[in-house]
Amino acid sequence: MEAEDEIRSLRNKILLGIFIFILFFIPGLAVFMTKFGRVETKIIEKVDKEESFVILFTKTECDYCKETKEILKDNNIKFEEVKTDSERYYGTIIHKLEISRNDIVEPTVMIVEKGKLRSSLVNINNKSELEGYLENYNLSSME
Repeated sequence: MEAEDEIRSLRNKILLGIFIFILFFIPGLAVFMTKFGRVETKIIEKVDKEESFVILFTKTECDYCKETKEILKDNNIKFEEVKTDSERYYGTIIHKLEISRNDIVEPTVMIVEKGKLRSSLVNINNKSELEGYLENYNLSSME
């Protein structure tokens, strides 16, 4: 009889532990997924809001990328930079833009209008090529 009481008590403690675990774990998991499970970057937010903007895809140790970045700055063109070798959400960003990794060779400038890719200049390797491309678009008005 005493053994049955101990088993019953142990079973009740285990059930209570499971109940408490479920009671606190499930809501905690929901909060975690809400806070950390969503991908929130400026680029994704801008695409979702159907905004127009410029993206510059770069690599950290790329001289052409650095030069392209300076040219955009010198021309007062605001842009969002995506470092393809370190951006955490790079895959999500290109998926959102409905392009593939093969569409990007750094540096690449992409013009997004109303949340959709309008134009891109891939593998920029000289200043005149980029400046000729920029002349075709009124990019200084894009935020």
